[in-house]
This record gives sequence, structure tokens and C-alpha cells, in this order.
Amino acid sequence: MSREIKLEDLPKLPPQQLAAMVRQFEGEIKFFEGSLSELKTVVASFKRSQDALNGMVEMGEDRQCLVPLTDTIYVKGKTSSCEKFLIDIGTGYYAEMTPIEANNMFNRKREFVEKQIKQIEGSLLPSKKLNLEFTYSALKKITDEVKGVTSPASGGPQSIAMKSK
Repeated sequence: MSREIKLEDLPKLPPQQLAAMVRQFEGEIKFFEGSLSELKTVVASFKRSQDALNGMVEMGEDRQCLVPLTDTIYVKGKTSSCEKFLIDIGTGYYAEMTPIEANNMFNRKREFVEKQIKQIEGSLLPSKKLNLEFTYSALKKITDEVKGVTSPASGGPQSIAMKSK
């Protein structure tokens, strides 16, 4: 929406606009929930990469191992020097790093993504769900009034709008 709508103005809006707002909030909630799922997958991927790196360091040189080509295809390999590793830093770029540098990078990236997850879970998603709840309540109240059904527990517009002093 291009303009901000105050909570106390919700009952004054036409039902079509409220229905559009409900659809918009439902879409935003679905988007954020999908984003959360993807971000949690990214965090798990960083953790797996870090575990693989640390496992290679512990394994040492000249040891037999399986090298992943894809998620399901592995080839036999032999470890070489554990002083430097080729690390995927994103968008098709790789950098040679020591185990300490690589672990620091994985930690930084994981912490950044976890911060985004906390922001979405802590404020964005709950506020969108609350907006949806208020908008849906206002729409339901209007449709009930149109049908001639009034709920005795609704208490009028005060049930949707915040009471002001």
C-alpha cells in the first residue's frame, strides 16, 4: 500500500479494500515464512561446510576420502595439504583460505543470516500477522453488519481499534 492506514480507520474502509489488504498481508506472511525456511537452510549449509572443513583438517594429509561433485554424486579422492582450502564465497567465486580464515568467514556469514532470521521472526512476521488479524476482524465485522448479524461480544468499533485516552 502506498499510504499508511491507521488501525482506527480500518472499520471505515470499504470491504473490497479490506479484502485486498487481507490478500496482501497473507501474501507477505507467506513470503516471509518461505524466506525463513530458505534462510534456515542457508545456515545449515554454512554449518555443514564448516564441519566438512574441520573434518578435513582433522583427517590430515594423504588420506582417502569421498569428494562431493553434487548432493548425490561422490568420487574417491585423496587429501593433500590442509594448510589452504578453496572456499566458495558466493556467486561462482572461490577464494583460497586457511582453515582459520574459512572458519571466520563461515561464522560471519552464519551470524549475519541468523540476525536476519531473528529480525523476521521477532518483529516483521508477528507485525504482519497482527495486521492481518486486525484487517480480517474489521472485514468480518463489516460483512456481519451487511448480513444483519451483530455480535454482542464485539462491542462496536472498539474491538478492532485501539482505545485512545
